[in-house]
Amino acid sequence: MSEERFSIEIKRHSLKFTACHWILYKDGETQVVEPLHGHTFHVALRMTGPLDPNGWVADFVQVEQVLQKIVDELEHKILIAKNDPQMEITEQNGQTEIKILQKKWSFPSDDVMIFPYTNMATEMIAKWVAEKLMQTLQKKNILFYPNDRYRFQLSLEEETGYFAIYENAGH
Repeated sequence: MSEERFSIEIKRHSLKFTACHWILYKDGETQVVEPLHGHTFHVALRMTGPLDPNGWVADFVQVEQVLQKIVDELEHKILIAKNDPQMEITEQNGQTEIKILQKKWSFPSDDVMIFPYTNMATEMIAKWVAEKLMQTLQKKNILFYPNDRYRFQLSLEEETGYFAIYENAGH
């Protein structure tokens, strides 16, 4: 017999951040670097799992507080994928310099967040937020059961009506 599953959803106006990125992509045979551009990303979470002894999947308030701290880390940052094989990143004297194809940027290092991905598509940003949320909830013992008993579905709206959704492989 399968276990009953319940879900909680958190969709709050405050769960948003403004950041900029670009993506390197192939257009036919040509490599193209999008212009550096920004979005106000809106975050929503659906978490499905068994009820704990309190009779809930998780405490809404605690989960939202953790998610808000993660979102706040991304606020007004330049998001860079360090594993892009076309890119060179150097840091010196508080500046991060990026070279990719014919483009070159230099930013204050405090304004940059570097991620272990090959691109910073919205899908990868959603994955990072969800994985950091799962790690933090487990580390802080906010969930009664191990993370693999829960399904996390994190939605990141890049522009009105354009969503990237990351879902872990939980039960």
